[in-house]
Amino acid sequence: MKNVYKRINRGLVLAGVLLVGFVIYVISDTLQFKKTKPLLKDMAADYMQKLCELNVTPEKYRSLEELAKQPDYVKSIQDDLTKLLNENWKDVESAQSQSFYYYGMNRSEVEAGYNSYLKDSGEVYGYITKMTAAVNNADCSVTKCGVNTAQVIMSFDCVVQYVGDPCWFSPAYPNAMQNIAGGNMYMYQEDVAIPQGKEQKRSSDLMSTTVTVSYEFTYQLVDGDWKIIYLDSLGWENGSTVIVSGEGGEA
Repeated sequence: MKNVYKRINRGLVLAGVLLVGFVIYVISDTLQFKKTKPLLKDMAADYMQKLCELNVTPEKYRSLEELAKQPDYVKSIQDDLTKLLNENWKDVESAQSQSFYYYGMNRSEVEAGYNSYLKDSGEVYGYITKMTAAVNNADCSVTKCGVNTAQVIMSFDCVVQYVGDPCWFSPAYPNAMQNIAGGNMYMYQEDVAIPQGKEQKRSSDLMSTTVTVSYEFTYQLVDGDWKIIYLDSLGWENGSTVIVSGEGGEA
């Protein structure tokens, strides 16, 4: 009977030690992740900022010619996009095969979307002269979703100045500005502040659109560095569009 009690006591002691160790691990992991949250938020914001800079068309390419007619620019932006993806992503299995991330995209899928647009961009006209993205802190969250894995949901208040109908390379995929702005921007719209007597917007006008966009970044700790493994676009909320100046003039 004493041996039985001894075994029970030893089992209880071992269980207690394991429980204490588990509690310490959970507390330590929680505290460590709490410190990591600002880093992940800054990384997502920095990634968006770099995309904004990449989206601004160099001055020598600012014309209403088809993007496909400027092969050196196409090659340049392909190289810049690939570099950005290489620096910030870890390529993993397609999100479409993962039930938890079903609506997300992995690195290869994002890059394929970029390249598909650049290959078939003959009908997209225009260029971007300025783009900014301020983090909307009211709609931002960072949560732990697995071992060394976290999700960052972040909204950005974007301002884009452009001529014609250029492409916006978002974190998820390319979009035509007329879609983001809420309709065919070549024609009069009630939500567009067009000067009196100008029933139809000319494509050479410099426009400014404000829009709120939201994304869900999934990060994973890889060899000591946090990398994006999945990204999902949560959509955008149309803001306002105004004519900054006519005939493509700078603001």
